[in-house]
Amino acid sequence: KAAIHLSGQYNPLVSNSSVEWFDNADQSFSSGLKLEGNEIKIFRKGLYFVYSQASYSLNCKAEGEEDEGEVMHLTHKVQRWSDAYNSYKPLLSSIKSTCKKTRKDGATKWFGAIYLGAAFNLEAGDRLRTV
Repeated sequence: KAAIHLSGQYNPLVSNSSVEWFDNADQSFSSGLKLEGNEIKIFRKGLYFVYSQASYSLNCKAEGEEDEGEVMHLTHKVQRWSDAYNSYKPLLSSIKSTCKKTRKDGATKWFGAIYLGAAFNLEAGDRLRTV
């Protein structure tokens, strides 16, 4: 069976809208799929379970802090490129409102994760990416 499990890290030098993916770090592996140009390349038509988890940490406004900050909204999406429509289309997406952000020292650190997953029929030549 084709499978791939990647590890990623935010790197603004690579992208402001996605993480940089690695197939050779931590518990990462690849079998029958390939990480190429920060995208997963599909070689065979078939049914695939596509999943992605984004873990995050944020500096948040502490309880009782007077300074009003903006509420943080995090989005996590998996997009599919297909030759059939010659563009990226959304496959999975989520948005999460978290907390009010702050730049103050000693801010409360918030941790969380967004998980996406579902089964899709994919075509040979399709590519998947996160944003």
